[in-house]
Amino acid sequence: MYYYALFLDRNGYIEKCLSLIRFISNPNSSTLPHITLRVFQESKANLEYLDDIRISYLNVIEPGAFSIANRKAIYLRCESEELEFIEYKPDYPLSRLHITLYEGDNISYAMALFSLINKEKWRFKLSFNPNLKLSEKKIGNKGEDLHPNYFYLICKEILNENFESLIGKINNDEYKLKYVSLILERINTHIQNESTNTKWIDSYYSKKPKKQSTKYTDASFNKVRYRQDNQLSFNLVHSAHAPLVN
Repeated sequence: MYYYALFLDRNGYIEKCLSLIRFISNPNSSTLPHITLRVFQESKANLEYLDDIRISYLNVIEPGAFSIANRKAIYLRCESEELEFIEYKPDYPLSRLHITLYEGDNISYAMALFSLINKEKWRFKLSFNPNLKLSEKKIGNKGEDLHPNYFYLICKEILNENFESLIGKINNDEYKLKYVSLILERINTHIQNESTNTKWIDSYYSKKPKKQSTKYTDASFNKVRYRQDNQLSFNLVHSAHAPLVN
C-alpha cells in the first residue's frame, strides 16, 4: 500500500481559512490542509502515472466525525472524480475523501467544533489554477509544513488580529471556538460572493448509486469505523445536519 496526498493551494482564501482552523484547533499541527489517498499496486514502478496527474477541482460537501481508540477526528468530506478513480479501497467502498480539521484526544472540543461547522452551508467547489499535483506521503510523515510566517500573514488577513495575540488565547477552548466561528463567517461571506456554479454543489452520492463489486467484502460499517460507541456522539453526527440550501 502506498499513500499520496493532495495538498491544497496555500494561496487560496478558503484554504487559508481551513489552515487557520487546523492551527487554532491544534497549534502543534502546522500542516497544509490535504487529502490522503491510499493507492494499492504490485510495485512502485506501476505508480509512475501519478506524476502526470493534475487535479483541477475539489467539491467540499459536508462535515463529518469519527473516533478511533482515544483519538477524535473532525473533517470535511470531499468529492472529485479526478481523485476518486485513483484511490483503491475495495474493503471500504463507502469511505470518502476528506480534509481533517482536527485530530486529537479532546473530545469536548471535538464535539463542539463539529457542532459549529455542521451549522454552516457547505457544498461548494474549490478550483485550482494552476492545477495541483499529488505528493508522495509516507505513513507518519506530516509533509508540507507551513512556515510560521504564513500564520502571521493569514491571521492578520482573515481575523485582522496579530498572531501573538492569537497564540496567547488559543490555549482556551472557548477562545478557540470563537475564532473558528469568525473564520466560518469569513468562509460563508466568501462563498456567497462566488458564482452560482461553484456553490450548492450536489453530492455524487445523492444521485443514482453505482453498482458495487461483489468481489470484496464491504467493511465500511465494521466495528472500527462505524460502531455507535465509536462515534463522538452518534445522535449528533447522524441527526444534527444543517438543512441543504439551494
